[in-house]
This record gives sequence, C-alpha cells and structure tokens, in this order.
Amino acid sequence: MKKIIQLSALIATTLLLFSCSSNSPEEVAKEFMYALNEENFEKAKELGTESTSEFIDFAINMKELGEDLTPDSLKNNREKEAFIENGLDIEVEKSEINGDKAIVWLKYKRDNNEVTDKIDLIKKDGKWKVAIKK
Repeated sequence: MKKIIQLSALIATTLLLFSCSSNSPEEVAKEFMYALNEENFEKAKELGTESTSEFIDFAINMKELGEDLTPDSLKNNREKEAFIENGLDIEVEKSEINGDKAIVWLKYKRDNNEVTDKIDLIKKDGKWKVAIKK
C-alpha cells in the first residue's frame, strides 16, 4: 500500500512539473523581456521568430550607430539607465491564447516607472516564440 501511495505521489509530481512548462506564452514573453533587459541578445533571439531575431540585429546595429530604439516610455536616459541597472520586475497583466497565436501583456514595475507592453507570440514546432513584426 505504501508503494502505491509513493508511486501515485511520484506520478502526480511528474504531471505537475510537465503541466507547468516554461514554454507557456507568459513565461516565454517574460524570459524574452528579461533577456533584453540584461542585453542577452542571443537568448532573446532564441526565444523569438526569425523576424524577431532580425529586428534585434537591426536594433543592435542602430544602437552602435547612435540611434536609440528604446520604447518612448523610457526615452529619458536617466530613467532608462535606472530601469536597466536596478533589475526588472515583470508581471503578466493578462494573456489571450487563440490556437497557435497568443498575446501577453506584461507590466514592468520599477521605482516610479511603470510600463505595459503587448507581446505577440506564435507557436512554432510546439514552442512559443516572440513574434515581432517588421
């Protein structure tokens, strides 16, 4: 009887771990934003579609040329620097999943700055990917 209970607990734990996959649209969107915040562009590109990867490369090139592609909400350089240096606290405000497409609204909290961004994702080969459109 004890072995049956242990086996049941093991099966339940395994199912719970697989159902809480880090490949949910919400987790992928958060991971993507954390990677961008840490300037881990390779990780961000892995979490995105080919189009997203191309956009990140374009943004990196523009930054090197002195162009700032920072969202308007962070245009003030002091705010932007504080936002990056102090780490990022991301909350999922809401999400909508429709088949192989999803939209996740992320809210970033830091000091007096609060930003909400909409992240589009698509499911490709069983994995959610951030889909930045050109």
